[in-house]
Amino acid sequence: MLCSIDIVAMELRRGKDALAQWAKSHPSLFKSVDNEAVFPHYAAVVEWVQHSAQFHASAKQAFQDGADGWIVAYAIAFSSVVVTQEVFKHDVKRQVPIPNVCQQFHVPYCDTFEMIRASGIKFF
Repeated sequence: MLCSIDIVAMELRRGKDALAQWAKSHPSLFKSVDNEAVFPHYAAVVEWVQHSAQFHASAKQAFQDGADGWIVAYAIAFSSVVVTQEVFKHDVKRQVPIPNVCQQFHVPYCDTFEMIRASGIKFF
């Protein structure tokens, strides 16, 4: 099953473009993170980021204010694969890349093209 989370939907719906309209017209694709299974994982993810000496304080705050931590927490809770165009960056300080968090928590991740190949979708 392909899905995202409600916090991503809220971010997308703020836009004034086709993607915002698409998100508004497909509410069933966005799952709620208001779930007892997600909360402890989110707390662990945020705690790891906040205690990491690697990231600047501004990166930690941006991570906590956004959807990325919730995405990883949802994936942990429901044994999901995270799909992201971000890449793992060993020495990054100014942002908290999703793949770095996924790797820390042993969450599988891939990029969009890997997901398309794995799903068998063909474009003509």
